[in-house]
Amino acid sequence: VLILDFKNIEDDENYQYLEASITDAVREMLKGKFEFQEYPREEAINFAQANLFMTDEFHTQSVAFQMGLLLKQDVVINGSYSVENETITTEIRIFDIGNRKLLKTIEVTGSASSQIFA
Repeated sequence: VLILDFKNIEDDENYQYLEASITDAVREMLKGKFEFQEYPREEAINFAQANLFMTDEFHTQSVAFQMGLLLKQDVVINGSYSVENETITTEIRIFDIGNRKLLKTIEVTGSASSQIFA
């Protein structure tokens, strides 16, 4: 499973720190529910840079499919988030690379306050 870093699509600097936090939260939630082998994050970033994939495009469907195919992954998970009116909306996408299709899109909304980590 390749888990790509989530992207702050609004590029709001006040919420930039959530990119790593949301990615880590998704990773930990998956590890708590499923057994899987994750492709190492640093190796994915190094591969992306060597092959001219921009890390700020990890949230796009095209980069998810291309990296999944090239790295021979079964599943790729990516996503993005935006904050509007003190509400954060996170979109999580799960791709089945072997069958070349988007399996599921999950949208989660919540308060953009300290409660986000609860």
